[in-house]
Amino acid sequence: MAPPTAPTAPRKMAGTRATRVVPQVVIRTPPPPKPAPIDFYALLKRAVKRDSNNAIVAVLQYPSFMQAIVGFCDTAKVFPGTPADRARYLGAIGWCFADQADFGRIADQKGLADKLSATLRLLDRSAADDSPAVKAWFTFADAIIMIDGNRHEALRKAKEERRRLAKQDVEMIGASPTVVSKHKAHADPEPKPRAKKPKITPAFAPHKPGSDAALALLAQVDTALEAVQLADDGDQVPRAELQKHRDAVDQAAQRQLYLLDIALQTFRAISDRRARLDKALGPTE
Repeated sequence: MAPPTAPTAPRKMAGTRATRVVPQVVIRTPPPPKPAPIDFYALLKRAVKRDSNNAIVAVLQYPSFMQAIVGFCDTAKVFPGTPADRARYLGAIGWCFADQADFGRIADQKGLADKLSATLRLLDRSAADDSPAVKAWFTFADAIIMIDGNRHEALRKAKEERRRLAKQDVEMIGASPTVVSKHKAHADPEPKPRAKKPKITPAFAPHKPGSDAALALLAQVDTALEAVQLADDGDQVPRAELQKHRDAVDQAAQRQLYLLDIALQTFRAISDRRARLDKALGPTE
């Protein structure tokens, strides 16, 4: 009987390697929570101050007030029902103002007038015939749109006036390189004319009769004299400005005489304006 043999370790087969299985862990994160819907009624309530009759007496927070209006307009856009139903929905919020003192600052909110205009196109104005609340909404929206429109119209007219005055200066100077005139045009929404304070730059070349340079100088003097006539007691044209015109006119007259090429009509025109400037200056001390 064969003797028992000691157990031996199993032999590893050439070219094989023991592999270790690592379990994979998948971490799943929950989706981010959806933001809570904004309560535009509460936002409007915090943004304004109302009296005992529920009329708005003051706007306390303009950005919040703007956000609430935009939210209500967006809601009205998808509101189920007819255009009259949308108008009644907006009117039920309460847009009665004690006065229009805050309407200017309300209209300053960027994009508000455009938002209100787009919303009004979705509404039926006849819904305000039998509802003071709906009528108050239309009154508020129309006032804001009108204020914004008037401001845009005033800016447009001011730009046109600046372009007109700039074009007039260019035409007055013409192609003459000897006269440089720069005026700042300020649009005045008041119908009352305001005194201008023109700036004059004396020319360094002879003023030939009928030339653009001579005509430009005479026009500048006329502007100064008109400014004297339009000036109020508290807004007089500075004496230094008038003195500049007086010196420039003297210089022009001397050059005309020295060069002997002045026409009699031009010299008389310059002399007449110099006399009017002396009258505006008053007696010299």
